[in-house]
Amino acid sequence: MSVKKPSVTQQRLNSQQLALLFTQLARLEAAGLPTQQGISLIFKADKALQGYYMQLQNSLQRGASFAASGYKIGLFTANHYAILNAAENSGQLARVYHYLAQYYTRKASQLKKLKSRLMLPLLVLIIGIFLAPITDLFKQSISLSDYLKQTLGALLLLYISIYTTLNFAKIIAKLKIEADWHRLQLRIPAIKKWISQRQSNDFLTYLGLMLAAGLPFAEALPLAVNTLSNSVLKSQFNRLVSPRYLQAGHSAYSVLTSVQLLDKLALQIINSSEQSGKLADGLLHYTQQTAETLARQDEELAIWIPRILYSLIAIGMIVSIFTAYTARLAMLPS
Repeated sequence: MSVKKPSVTQQRLNSQQLALLFTQLARLEAAGLPTQQGISLIFKADKALQGYYMQLQNSLQRGASFAASGYKIGLFTANHYAILNAAENSGQLARVYHYLAQYYTRKASQLKKLKSRLMLPLLVLIIGIFLAPITDLFKQSISLSDYLKQTLGALLLLYISIYTTLNFAKIIAKLKIEADWHRLQLRIPAIKKWISQRQSNDFLTYLGLMLAAGLPFAEALPLAVNTLSNSVLKSQFNRLVSPRYLQAGHSAYSVLTSVQLLDKLALQIINSSEQSGKLADGLLHYTQQTAETLARQDEELAIWIPRILYSLIAIGMIVSIFTAYTARLAMLPS
């Protein structure tokens, strides 16, 4: 990749923002609007994109492509650049924009559903933190300062727990224990299955997108492998992505059939699609169907997480009441 790595000064776009961006780009490309005119319409109307607009325009005016310009300023990732650059060269931009819009729309929808289901349990937990010691405060068993220490301390612990959960990947990366964590994940059967299914589908989605954009398989495979976040799963491809192996002219099916991450159905789809000359279409159709199945599983999980939280809150309140009751009994004269 000849384009310099970006110096990111702004926060990366989230899935919802990327879904909206690629949806708008797909519409403008289908309408046949010139790139600079279309970008002006999109980026000026969206607050999340306005910070990128001037840098993007300056890069475009210097003759850089949209994909290269977006990558330079940190709007796009390296994989976005590879896909969009190939699509620009092959005339497949509208198709690729459409697929990327679908991909990020699904991700954003799943995340939104999970957040909405967790908001009420979180609110109940916060209310419970303040209500639990309030009886002791009214009875003057504890002072106001003790009440505030207890409640604010619990809120601080809750905040630290949420922050740690949301930034866990960054934390273990800084501690340089990623490989250990990835190995631990794959030692627990249920977690291994959950992670493997999703990473496999993301890998095949990106591979399909890159092939649809016009990249040859030998170039698309290493880029798609880089989308795998679990280093243990990624290591399955170490031999396969070596230049010497890829340049030997192996078919996609013969290369991927030795990868444990991919199940038999995925390999059958790869084999039949490759033989019919429609590998990209076959992969993208398969991954879209699989993504819908995984989304239903995630939705079921999102239903059970609040139930588990409610149960934990209820158990905590029962323990608190029981502890307070036994403490009062101990204070009664025998």
